[in-house]
Amino acid sequence: MTNDYQQFPISDYLSCNLLKDADIQNLKSDSKILSIGVGIGLYEEYLINKLNVPPSSLYCADLDLHKKWIGQRGFQFDIRGLWPNLNIKFDYILFGQVIGVSANNGRSVPFEVMTNHVVHIVHQAKIHLKENGKILIYDTTLPTAISDQVADARPVFLVVAEELGGNIVRADGFGSQVEISF
Repeated sequence: MTNDYQQFPISDYLSCNLLKDADIQNLKSDSKILSIGVGIGLYEEYLINKLNVPPSSLYCADLDLHKKWIGQRGFQFDIRGLWPNLNIKFDYILFGQVIGVSANNGRSVPFEVMTNHVVHIVHQAKIHLKENGKILIYDTTLPTAISDQVADARPVFLVVAEELGGNIVRADGFGSQVEISF
C-alpha cells in the first residue's frame, strides 16, 4: 500500500469493502455521497463505471481537486479549516487517505493532537451529513501518524464518537477502516 492517495491502488479500496451492498443500492436509489480526498478519483470512477452508481449521486472534494471533478458536484477546500457551505446534505461522507497526513503534513503527532484534529474534521463533516448518515473512513496513514502510542487509531475514534454523539458501527484492528453513524 502507498500513502499517496493519488496513487492509492483501487484494489485496496475494494478489499476493505467500506461501502456495503446496501450502501451501493442506496446510492443507486437517490442517496448522495461526498468523497473527500478523491485525488484522481479511481474509486469514484469505479463506483460510476463498474457499480453503476449514477454520477448525480457522487460529489467529490479535495484540496487540489483534479480538473475532471471540477463543476457543480466538485468542491475544493482544506479539510483542516472551516468547510464552506456545500448547499447539500449527504447520506455518506467517505474519507480516503487524507486525515492522517493532514494532521501535520504527514509527520507523526501526539495522540491528543491527532484526536483534536479528527474531532474537528468529523465535526465539520457531520454538519453536511443528513440525519442517520454515515461517515466512512479508510485511512491507513492515520494509525501510524500518532507518535505516542502503538499504531492504533481506534482510541481516537472512541473519543470522536463520544464527543460528537456518534456510534462506531465497525472499526478494523488498527482504526484505519471506521464507520461512524449519526
